[in-house]
Amino acid sequence: MGNPKPSSNPRLKILRWIARIYSAIIIFVLGFASVSELLGRLGLAPLPPQAAPLSTVDAIQFSSFFVILIGFAIAWKWELVGGLIVVIPIAIDVTLNPSSLKLLIFVAPAAILFLLCWWWSRLLRFGEKIVTETNSTTAPPTNA
Repeated sequence: MGNPKPSSNPRLKILRWIARIYSAIIIFVLGFASVSELLGRLGLAPLPPQAAPLSTVDAIQFSSFFVILIGFAIAWKWELVGGLIVVIPIAIDVTLNPSSLKLLIFVAPAAILFLLCWWWSRLLRFGEKIVTETNSTTAPPTNA
């Protein structure tokens, strides 16, 4: 009859849920750390005595964590958009401070998984379209 929808591919579903669970862990851990740091900077929570004011680079990196969190939330619905929203701040952070790669290497695989899910589902959709078009154009006429 018809080919199954690309979203019904069991391997793609598993990969998508791995990306979602991994991103949920990141959202929880990074979100908790970012919110607690923000509350401390706003004076709503105690900061350690050695805490210095944020430099411009630190402020950009700190802001990028919130962008990464938003990107992961968006990736649950729109994998390409969310994955790109996560990858861009990672690239900016590593450019500004190469030592931040240690932390971001934990975040990047989830974004890559979302981008891979998007690519795989596109591949399955286009493959289905190509097969359908090929079958309809090469099928011999039937005499009834």
